[in-house]
Amino acid sequence: MKTLILFLVLATPSIAQLTMKDYERNVNMFWSEKFSQKELNFEIPEVYYYSQSKPINTACGLLSELNAHYCSADNNVYISTDLMKMFSQKGMNISFFYGLISHEYGHAVQNQLGIKNDYSIESELQADCLAGIYFKQSHQEGRVNINDALTLHYFYKDVADKYLTKNDIYKKGTHGTFENRINAFKRGFEKGSVNACIQDYTFISSNR
Repeated sequence: MKTLILFLVLATPSIAQLTMKDYERNVNMFWSEKFSQKELNFEIPEVYYYSQSKPINTACGLLSELNAHYCSADNNVYISTDLMKMFSQKGMNISFFYGLISHEYGHAVQNQLGIKNDYSIESELQADCLAGIYFKQSHQEGRVNINDALTLHYFYKDVADKYLTKNDIYKKGTHGTFENRINAFKRGFEKGSVNACIQDYTFISSNR
């Protein structure tokens, strides 16, 4: 747990006090500002919610499974409410949503910078790294505390691949072990730089 918690202070308010719309608004503002600093325009994704009983048609196909997705074909984020209920039932506070939406927005950033998302482990870990950049900003602004760090720790532990063989690393959809994912997130948090996340992953096709 020390990998993430050591960066946080105890006296800040909890992101668990925020609503999902607050999360969406905060992450939109953050990436819009980041892009603006490079004289770029961040096209804000819409966030939609679906469930197994109420699947949703998207430009990337019909979605109903227990998952979260960024669809580059329509620049939208789709999140399963069943997935959110599952994390809630495991005792996690709503701050796990911070990790969930931050990761999917990481894919939006990749897409808008011209970075190829080939569903590889490198692509997924880079999205975790980009999520760490956003988390750092939230920490600096006093929106996160140690309870939020604990929730994110358990969130990443829960969603990580449990064990990877050499062959698994090359399979599409592989996200990485807990150590892979928390280290990528930590990298973004420590450096706070998009370039740092890009430089760590050599599949990049963008020159930004």
